[in-house]
Amino acid sequence: MRHFAQQSSHWFLFALLIFSTSLIAQNDSAAYNAARNIDDPAERILALNQFIADFPESSSKGRAYNSLFRAYLAVDEGEKALEAAEAYLATMPENRRGSAYNGLAWQLAEKKVGLETAERYGKLAVEWARSTKNQRRINSHLDTHAFVLFQMGKAAEALTLQKEAVVGNETNPEYTKRLAEYYTASDSIEKGIDWAAVTILYGGDKDVLDNFNKWLTAAYPSQKEYEKMKTEIVQSTIAAYMQETSQEKPDFSKQSNAAAFMAKTDVDLAKAEAWAKAAVASVTDDTQVDPLIKYHFNLATVYFQQEKWRDVLQTVAPIKKLVSPWETNFWHMLGQTHEKTGQQNEAMAAYIAGMIVLDPPILRESLSALYTNAYGSTEGLAEKIEEAKKETASFSPGTYQPEDTPTGQVVLAELFTGSECNPCAASDIAFDILRDYYPRTTLVILEHHYHIPRPDPMTNPDTEARYRYYGGNFGTPTVFFQGQEKIVGGGPRIVAKNCFEIYDYSIQKYLKDKPEFQFSGTADINKDNISVALDIRQKEKTELTDDIRLNIALVERSVDYSGSNGIEHHAFVVRKLLNGAGGDAALFKDGMLSIKAEVDIKSVEAGITAYLNDYQEKKATRFRSSNGWRARPETLNRGNLAIVAWLQNHNTKVVLQSFYQDVASVSASK
Repeated sequence: MRHFAQQSSHWFLFALLIFSTSLIAQNDSAAYNAARNIDDPAERILALNQFIADFPESSSKGRAYNSLFRAYLAVDEGEKALEAAEAYLATMPENRRGSAYNGLAWQLAEKKVGLETAERYGKLAVEWARSTKNQRRINSHLDTHAFVLFQMGKAAEALTLQKEAVVGNETNPEYTKRLAEYYTASDSIEKGIDWAAVTILYGGDKDVLDNFNKWLTAAYPSQKEYEKMKTEIVQSTIAAYMQETSQEKPDFSKQSNAAAFMAKTDVDLAKAEAWAKAAVASVTDDTQVDPLIKYHFNLATVYFQQEKWRDVLQTVAPIKKLVSPWETNFWHMLGQTHEKTGQQNEAMAAYIAGMIVLDPPILRESLSALYTNAYGSTEGLAEKIEEAKKETASFSPGTYQPEDTPTGQVVLAELFTGSECNPCAASDIAFDILRDYYPRTTLVILEHHYHIPRPDPMTNPDTEARYRYYGGNFGTPTVFFQGQEKIVGGGPRIVAKNCFEIYDYSIQKYLKDKPEFQFSGTADINKDNISVALDIRQKEKTELTDDIRLNIALVERSVDYSGSNGIEHHAFVVRKLLNGAGGDAALFKDGMLSIKAEVDIKSVEAGITAYLNDYQEKKATRFRSSNGWRARPETLNRGNLAIVAWLQNHNTKVVLQSFYQDVASVSASK
């Protein structure tokens, strides 16, 4: 009876969940998102199967099968996972399955489930990648196929593929880590050691360091010979790394990385400390966020190896809130340091900070041991972790407090994003927080949509051109502040807090600059026509070069559209660049520049419609279904528009000053 009651309760809760979901869901996409976001994998499986039954013709059915595949793997239902994988593939034509084959193969190999199927998928993925002639994709799919073969015990075959995959990825620790493993498993332990050293230098995790020491011990059992060879390998690896460094001007970035490498391998700590200190000393108010984090983290790594615990804590203080939750090595080092100084609560907080997104075994083990030592068991630990996740997810920055003496600088933030880009979720949400935190007289935002990895109907020819303007060789999400600081990467929604902290650091830095220009202007709408009038004054009449360009963008303040990443509302979406991606020459006369421009909204909409039609016709294989777009938000909301203008150096890409103006109706403006 007790078992029956539990079952009845479970099915009642599940029925209630489905009923609630049906009430909330306004369409099949919303229903799918509700099902896939259920935390418990068993309940998620039930909900996804119900979704497939309720919406058999949904364009989200393929994604539902993919989510089912992952959920079945999570509960160790291998056979059902394989069935879901085949059902997922069946939702797309054969010529569109390449990336899907690759993703499925990797996940099966990770779980060591259905390896024969994974091998077939991996092979098909590589064949497809080679047909695209996209080298980055080819390398990625070769890396996956090699991993599958290695998991099957075919180390020599894996090595052959990985040697091809690593070409062009010699500084990517994920690629080189596996190359080292495959060499060692193929009885080439010396080459395995060499590649392990390279991997550690480029940021490899603790597993690589453990393998490095283990393989060295196996190759050189004598302690004296072990130390000698370790020093030689580390020094030769650093020598090759520093080969192109100028003797006259130190390369602080390379010296900092080399210092951390020497610390991790316990070689020449005196030089490591000197190099790491010099890198930190080079930091100024203008230093960008990535080197700021790296230099402090690397010096802290040196201090950690020297057991200078107080120095570790002092060194990481300026970067603690900026470090990503993905950076397992940092959070483990910080937690260990707090333990060494008797700060148990701080140590727990550090370990948990590194478990917000992932659940790295090294952090889980350290946290569990510390918690058990403090409370006698791990009871209550899961709740403590969940509480920390909820606090992170509900993050609010508070109220913006401007400087007492603002410079008048208006910072331009450009986000390249995509509604089909899952890692873009965190950046999109962080930009929403920035929008609400800063006034438009302090921060101006542009969101350029792009077709990564799938078609995004908010993309247009101008957003594509702006992408190429900045080089066109980056993924999404990528942010440019003032045209000069490039910040790459995002993650799921819960990473939004970390994204905000990083973005806020950069914004605060650029707000300290004193602008040379001041904007004023109006933007009025009468039916389908927008009239823009801008006046730009040069504060100090210095000679200007021909490189200074004026850019004007028409943006929609909010666009409702739900892609696969679940973001439903998109802010400051770029609809048209009036002067193209690079702007027009800013021809000042006597320190003044006045511009008048007209925008025909119907013409903008017609351009978007023609572009989307043409893209679907030419890129049909990129769509998830033969029906094409999920929706097409191609009609602009006349009451929801704004104009953004900025001056930018065309050669250096440095933005000099920006301006924002809501578009007002003629009657309202009068």
